[in-house]
Amino acid sequence: MKQSLLNLLFSFLAFSIAYGIACLTGLELIQQAILIAFVIQWVAFVPAYIFQTEKFYDLTGSITYISVVSYVSFQSNTALDINIGSILLASFIMLWAIRLGSFLFLRIHKAGEDKRFKLIKPSPTRFFMTWTLQGMWVSICSMCALTAIASKNGVVLNTLFFIGAFVFLSGLIIEIIADKQKSSFRANPENKEQFIRHGLWAYSRHPNYFGEITLWLGISIMSLSSLSGWQYLTLISPLFTYLLLVYVSGVRLLEISGMEKWGHLESYQIYLQDTPSLFSFKKLFMKKTFTLILVFCLSSMYSFGQDEVSLPLSINAKPKSIGIISTINIPNIEGNSKGQIGISTNQTKLYYKNTKNKIKVIFEVPNASEILSKGFGAKTVSKKAVAWTLDETKEQQQKLYITSASDSALNYIIYSGYVYFPNLNKWKLIASYKVNGYTEHIHAASIFKSTNIQQNIEELFTDTWTQGDNGAWINVQNKGIEKPILPPFSDLDSLYRVKQDSLIIRKAIQDNQTDAVTYKNGLYYHLMKSSENQSLVKMTDTVSIYYKGYIFGTDIVFDQTTNDTRTFPLGRLIKGWQVGLEGTRVGEKVKLLIPSGLAYSIRTRSPKIPPNSILVFEIETVKAVH
Repeated sequence: MKQSLLNLLFSFLAFSIAYGIACLTGLELIQQAILIAFVIQWVAFVPAYIFQTEKFYDLTGSITYISVVSYVSFQSNTALDINIGSILLASFIMLWAIRLGSFLFLRIHKAGEDKRFKLIKPSPTRFFMTWTLQGMWVSICSMCALTAIASKNGVVLNTLFFIGAFVFLSGLIIEIIADKQKSSFRANPENKEQFIRHGLWAYSRHPNYFGEITLWLGISIMSLSSLSGWQYLTLISPLFTYLLLVYVSGVRLLEISGMEKWGHLESYQIYLQDTPSLFSFKKLFMKKTFTLILVFCLSSMYSFGQDEVSLPLSINAKPKSIGIISTINIPNIEGNSKGQIGISTNQTKLYYKNTKNKIKVIFEVPNASEILSKGFGAKTVSKKAVAWTLDETKEQQQKLYITSASDSALNYIIYSGYVYFPNLNKWKLIASYKVNGYTEHIHAASIFKSTNIQQNIEELFTDTWTQGDNGAWINVQNKGIEKPILPPFSDLDSLYRVKQDSLIIRKAIQDNQTDAVTYKNGLYYHLMKSSENQSLVKMTDTVSIYYKGYIFGTDIVFDQTTNDTRTFPLGRLIKGWQVGLEGTRVGEKVKLLIPSGLAYSIRTRSPKIPPNSILVFEIETVKAVH
């Protein structure tokens, strides 16, 4: 009983350590990947224990590597902006996992059993602990690569990356050759009671494990430039591999087994004395070539890193920031063949991407649950990103604007990204996303540019402001004189939106999905209750009303009165109300079907009213004061 509890405790610690490091990365995607890694082990444990088999243990480990790497890669890369470094790094790990997994799977099926599990399988808690430790192995070894792939810029292709790739491939080749040499040695019946000491095994008693440690060192080097802060803790991957192989399994167990089989042989004692367990680092350090490589690696670590320069912005805690807007000098990036420039927050990124003489505006929300709306011509390149290509008409200055609206009761927030064209006095919605399980306002933000853009950040970003939840604008970068102005109905896509809304509404009428079928100056209405009152509502009136508002085609009620009326000056309400109520009788109740252009248009009005929403209002006018 005591041993069973200890096994469960060790299992819990293994999971806690791996998941704790994942939490320190600050990336929810990594936390999800680590959970996937452990869940796969725990699910596989059930049939393994029932049938008392370990034959698919190693194969499951390889499948887990492939699963978590594929998951993070798929979630982090878009069809528009595939990160070559991330794809290469993921491919390296999957190549290794496929090779090693298939090798071990075939080997155990040929041998019939893995003797390490002979005393482990009968105990459910010990066997469970073994599977959990494999989840920890997958998690900690792959986490630096997963974090690099999931980072804001993905894996950076610099000199350090290619050094890491060389180290990885060297380790992989050593591991493959060592396994091949040992397999060939064992296949020869004459070597049944002998130990291998030729080829790579003449230089190391465990060259396959040396290759394993080396390749994970290469993975860490390739990942290094993409990490920051606590994420550097994930670089324990090669150290963890070394400790695991040397002191837990692998080397330790094989050395004990070797002594039992051949310890009485003088030739084996000489082999132990003359051949290092992994590698002779003493001899290696004496090599001039290694010294040169070491100096080159260290200098590269200082010379290369992120291919992006960013300037963190000071965000006030009060009032809470719900938006950020920045004026950008677009012509300064046109001369570059490639480049990015934009603004980012703790949950979003809105930027210009210049590639092959085309400038795209990209809005990314890495933790997005769904896309709510997007502008005309904007292409959905993934569940997390939307891109829109600028046409030939370019202005010297444009503005990027990110805003949010949260619902604490339903525990979600929506983010919208916009571009503003000052000469046209028009806004362009790029996209609006919903993020479930999150309601925090903007608490971190930065402006950034690619390093190949020569101008200073201060030259590119004229001024940057944050918007508080009380409506106040606060200058956070440079000294803009005029506060931002957000024209409420200046939609660049207004004509397109009118056509789209009209098609949607007409189809609903044709399919008998609405009774608001009478057309009136751009909207549709239905008289729900008549009135004999001769007083007509005028645009200049202040009206007292009962009402209920909901999103067309849904049952989502975003606002309504209960027992008491509400009073508003009609001229201050949305255009749809003004058009719909003007000329109606006091006492009448009408249903107004309002296209987005007469409602809140592309504005992020509230978390329950996404941009471009067609609205329905049921309104009863109780009183109108002229």
